Amino acid sequence: MFSAFSTGALRAAFYGTVAASLADACRGQSLAVGLAGLGAAVFGFLLRAIAQINLGREWRLSADAGEELVVRGLYRFVRHPAYLGTLLVGLGVVVAMESAAGLGVLVLGLLPALAFRISVEEAALFERFGEAYARYARQTKRFVPMIV
Repeated sequence: MFSAFSTGALRAAFYGTVAASLADACRGQSLAVGLAGLGAAVFGFLLRAIAQINLGREWRLSADAGEELVVRGLYRFVRHPAYLGTLLVGLGVVVAMESAAGLGVLVLGLLPALAFRISVEEAALFERFGEAYARYARQTKRFVPMIV
């Protein structure tokens, strides 16, 4: 139940961020800011795609733990590279569109949805993999190596 809710909430918050940003984009923006936002969005998309490739058959839409604890590829550096990618895409769109409304949806919608999804997913991973996941969580930051 929580898996379906967290997946739906995450999608709604992400698309809400994009929609609010696009709706707020009726005014002109600077080229440099637009390119910076586009760069962040493209980087986020690539990060998410590579994270999915690293997970291989362990990739799933639900927050259920799979059969293997994946600690290779991007997962050597951070525990949630796909969610970091999602956040960067949303932030990139907000920046590219210079959207205050999109920033509001990102902060009030996407961030809490990601936090909820991560808490559900990590609980499932702790339950499935026990000490192996606990050790991995102690050694590997959630989003930014050596910081967060």
